[in-house]
Amino acid sequence: MDARTLRHVAGRAVNALGHLLRRFKRTAPIPARVDRITTLHLDRIGDTFVATPTLAAIAERFPAARITALVAPWNRSVLEGNPAIAEIIVVEPPDVHTASTWDYVAPGFVRKLAGVISLTRADVLVDFQGLPFTILAGWLARTPVRTGDGQKFLSFLFTHPAPTPRGAHQIDGFLEFARALGWSGTPRLPAIFPGDAERAAVDAFVAAHAPGRFVVFHLSAGRSFRQWPLQHFAAVASSILRDFPDVRVVVDGAGGDAPLAGAFAAALGNDPRVILAVGQFSIRASYELYGRAWAFVGNDSAPGHLAAARGIHTATVMNAWTEVSRWKARGPNAEAFYVEQSGHRCAGNDCTLNPCPRMQELSPDIVYAWLRPRLAS
Repeated sequence: MDARTLRHVAGRAVNALGHLLRRFKRTAPIPARVDRITTLHLDRIGDTFVATPTLAAIAERFPAARITALVAPWNRSVLEGNPAIAEIIVVEPPDVHTASTWDYVAPGFVRKLAGVISLTRADVLVDFQGLPFTILAGWLARTPVRTGDGQKFLSFLFTHPAPTPRGAHQIDGFLEFARALGWSGTPRLPAIFPGDAERAAVDAFVAAHAPGRFVVFHLSAGRSFRQWPLQHFAAVASSILRDFPDVRVVVDGAGGDAPLAGAFAAALGNDPRVILAVGQFSIRASYELYGRAWAFVGNDSAPGHLAAARGIHTATVMNAWTEVSRWKARGPNAEAFYVEQSGHRCAGNDCTLNPCPRMQELSPDIVYAWLRPRLAS
C-alpha cells in the first residue's frame, strides 16, 4: 500500500470513528435567534461562485442575521455587492493554486484563522471549503453552530455536519449546508452582482467592438488536464466565422492569457471579427459581458459557470476525470462535452502529456454541431 492510499484509509478510519462517537452526543438545536453568521470561502473562484445559491438560502433562513464572509484576495470580487452579505473580510491563506497540504495545516495559520473567526462573534459558521485547517479553526473558535461537508476529513468536529451525497452537483452539495440549518426553500442559480462601473465598462466595450451578436471564448483552464487544445478552439471559432459572418468572436481572460489569445487570433488569420479582450475585465465585469453574449465556449473553469448561470448558450469542454456530474456548468442552456472512455488516465492536477489525450480526443466538430443550430435560431 503506497503512502497516499495509506493516508486515505487512515483518514476515513478517523472520520468514521469520530462520527460514531458523535452519535453518543446530543446535537444542539439551531438557536431561535441568530444574529451573526460567518461564512468561510478560501477556495477557488468557481467554488465561491457556486456557493452563492447557498448564501441566498442562508439569508432567507435567517433574514435578521448579519452575514460576514471571510474570503481570499483572489475571490473577493465574486461576493462583492452580494445582497446576502453585510461584510467581507479578506484573509491571507496559503494560495490555493500553489500551496501544499503542509502549508494548509500549519499551526500558525490555523490559530490565525481561528482568531479571525472569533472576532466576528458568529452564532453560526458555514465552512464552504471544508479542509482540515478550516474545520479545526472553526472548532478552536468555538462558534456555537458549525456546518459543512459531512464527508470531509475531521467533519465530525462540525456541530451540524451536512449529509452531502457523493456524485451530486456541487451547488446541491453546498445547499445541504443551508438545509442542515433548517432551510427548505427553492434554490436559485449562482449569481454575481456587478456595479455601475462594471456595467459602464461593458457598455463601452460592446458599443465599440461588438454592437451585434458575439460569442465569448475563454481559452485557459488553470490546470493542464482541463485544457482543450488551442487548435480545437480555433476550429470552432473558424466554423462560426464561416457560417455566421455577422457574429464577432470575443476572447475574454486574465492578463496572463494574452499569449494564448494572440496565438488563437493568429490561427484565425487575425480576422478583424476576432476581438481580444484579455485583461480588460474583472470577474464582475465578465459576468456582465456574458449576459450580453449569444454564446460561450470554454474549458471547465469558473467563466463557464458564470456564462451558464447567465442563461446564454454555454459549451464547456471537460475532462471526465474531474467528476462531470459534480462540476459541470449549470444553467438553462448549458452543455458539457467530454470523452467518457479513454486509455489515458491523468495523474493528479497536472497531466504528464501536453495536450492531455482525453482533451485531444474531444473533437471540435461535436461542440460545433451543438452550437450551430443555437446560433442559427
